[in-house]
Amino acid sequence: MQISLSLARRAVFGAAAVAAVLMTGACGDGSGGDDNLIYVTLKVDSITQEGKCDIVSVRATPKNLLPDPPKLSNSRMFYTEVEMSTPADAGDQPICRGEKQTIPMASGAWELKALLPSGPVACEREVKIGDQLTVSFKDGEASCT
Repeated sequence: MQISLSLARRAVFGAAAVAAVLMTGACGDGSGGDDNLIYVTLKVDSITQEGKCDIVSVRATPKNLLPDPPKLSNSRMFYTEVEMSTPADAGDQPICRGEKQTIPMASGAWELKALLPSGPVACEREVKIGDQLTVSFKDGEASCT
């Protein structure tokens, strides 16, 4: 009984030591590639639907990505849900606006597409390290800017 208790204590202390090492590595100086992560800011202008602002889903689809992306960047299709609200300066106009940043994206060409009340709005953008890219979608326009 005494031997198994001693082994159990060692296992607990060993697990705690491993957890501490992993946590210390996660709290480093950010030189693990975080500087190379790319986020795209999505801006959406839409009309209200029956007087309320619905969430707009923007799909990002990779088209032609560069090799060897940072390990924390995404290289697969994903959706970003943009919360919409009526701006204070809208007055009686039935408009909704929203803005949100994507998850980290790999460098290369991406198609961005939003389904708005007037129909789908899409464009293709080159996403590069060091760029601060903003993509705007407006209801009634054929492409994003």
